[in-house]
Amino acid sequence: MDKPFPYQDYPSAVEAARAAQRKGDLDVAADVYRLLPGAFPEKKQAVAIAAEGLRKCGYWSEGVAILEAAVLKNSKSALFHTSLAEMYRLSGNFVRAAACIQRYLDYDARDPDAWMNLARLHDKAGNFAAAETAYANALERNPTSATAAMGRGDALVQLGKPEAAVDYYRRAVLTEPQNATALFALGSLLMTLGFLTEGHEHLQRSLEIDPQNARAHVNLGLTYYRTGNTADAAAAARNALIVDTGLQIAHVLLGSALAEQGDLEGATAALTKAVAIDTKSSEALFLLAAVQTARENKGAAELALQRVLSAETESVEARHLLAAVHGEAMSTPTQGFAREAFDRIAPQLDNHQLRLHDYRVPAEIVALIESYEPARGSVAS
Repeated sequence: MDKPFPYQDYPSAVEAARAAQRKGDLDVAADVYRLLPGAFPEKKQAVAIAAEGLRKCGYWSEGVAILEAAVLKNSKSALFHTSLAEMYRLSGNFVRAAACIQRYLDYDARDPDAWMNLARLHDKAGNFAAAETAYANALERNPTSATAAMGRGDALVQLGKPEAAVDYYRRAVLTEPQNATALFALGSLLMTLGFLTEGHEHLQRSLEIDPQNARAHVNLGLTYYRTGNTADAAAAARNALIVDTGLQIAHVLLGSALAEQGDLEGATAALTKAVAIDTKSSEALFLLAAVQTARENKGAAELALQRVLSAETESVEARHLLAAVHGEAMSTPTQGFAREAFDRIAPQLDNHQLRLHDYRVPAEIVALIESYEPARGSVAS
């Protein structure tokens, strides 16, 4: 160094840098952080603190460079690899962050925490196959980890393997019976797979532990709705809205339940709120069109379907139903209608954004139109 290090020891140097940082003297703080690795070469923590400090002072690339150099000199250091991974994670580069953890695991694969870190980074990067493998490795090294079991279940859902995911959600619940998140995930997935009684049981237990989970209220309501218990479905939707007034799917569920009960005015109000929250929600707009048709408010029904078309200009489904509202004779559906209706169902198995999976809106609209105007039987497909 060109001049003597101005601090007596490592703690005083770190405190001087942090004090300058607190005062907003970021360049002064950065100068101290730059000196730490050279002044205290025996302390690995000095490298990690210097890199983190430089990042917070706005010198992210310098912090990364310090850690990259440290990794080259000590390729087996968990601290250097994880610190570098954190730098990349904070910058949003999850692929590079995962590569850092993987390099460490190539030297020492025994660390379950490192496997968990790697799994989460792969999750963030959208690499669910790699995440599932990493969670499996974490579970192998720590079989009682409910978090690892949950993570593997989530990855399997993302990979389109919900039946396999159930086993890992069950494992998490067995490990931690009072884990509300695990109970919610298991109950929700069982519901989507059609196991309504068991799904209901786990969702109810999750709400006993965490009554503030609005989505658990909605999914519990969906189990009621699917079994024809629209009164309890509406009550569950209202409970969800007490927790989160902006939860769009709760308004959709409430509107659907009220429509089934014949409360078309209440259904209209709920579905109108759902559409206001998500103006491009085809599910809510189709349901709103059905309810407005039942109320003989064809103008409002047409407006709802036109809004679908403004978001999905090629929607064969919306065009078919719009023709029905207009009274056009259609002995067969427009070409592509059935395929489009089916395609809408496919992406809805999402454990994090569960929606109404029994998609019956097109048939409901046709049935409502025909019930109010029996002469228009040619609408039926």
